Amino acid sequence: MPSGENKSLFDPAMRKPKQPGRGFDQPNMPLARDRDPWTSHAAGERCVRSDRLRGQMLLVLLALQKWPGRSSAELSRLAGLDRYSVARRLPNLAERDMAVRGPARLCSVTHRFCITWQPAASKKPLFDRGPQR
Repeated sequence: MPSGENKSLFDPAMRKPKQPGRGFDQPNMPLARDRDPWTSHAAGERCVRSDRLRGQMLLVLLALQKWPGRSSAELSRLAGLDRYSVARRLPNLAERDMAVRGPARLCSVTHRFCITWQPAASKKPLFDRGPQR
């Protein structure tokens, strides 16, 4: 088999370099871990480019404002959102000072101790609209 024809999913050469200080549309928090396969990094970039990330963050923020003090699993069930998307977007919101981690308590969905989340009292806009004219 010729070299390069069958790339490993975990080949670091297949990953794009991370860009520091990337703003809302490209959060500082990576969407895939360094040890994840290149397909996860590609999916993360696709999520950013398609505005899916922005939409998910907005839906999770609205759910958090409506049901503060809930775990990610409880928020996902109440809002009808994917449990894993909610769990991933809450730290993104916290990074932007839009959400705050609360105390752990027994979750009514998972029946395990989970971190709760609160909306932050931030005046920071959710979306950076760029320079104003």
